[in-house]
Amino acid sequence: KLDDFTSAIADTNKAITLEPGNSKAYLRKGIACFNMEEYVTAKAAFEKGKELDGSNSQFKTWIRKCNAEIEDEMACEAEGAVEAAAPPA
Repeated sequence: KLDDFTSAIADTNKAITLEPGNSKAYLRKGIACFNMEEYVTAKAAFEKGKELDGSNSQFKTWIRKCNAEIEDEMACEAEGAVEAAAPPA
């Protein structure tokens, strides 16, 4: 398996353009985006896929993973902002 996520995203975007109702393409796009640490984009893809195929539990699982990563990023950004605002010792 190649970890060429950029190509995977391009391929899934083509698939989605050709067949907008293809939930599997949204799943694959979301996974590729997630692996590239593009969590907001990944979550959007998973949400669209879930909208198309609500019976596929993988979408819920991946959405939860995205939410956790997004929360972690926000917490790290908040920590950085606090540290940057602190006066030098």
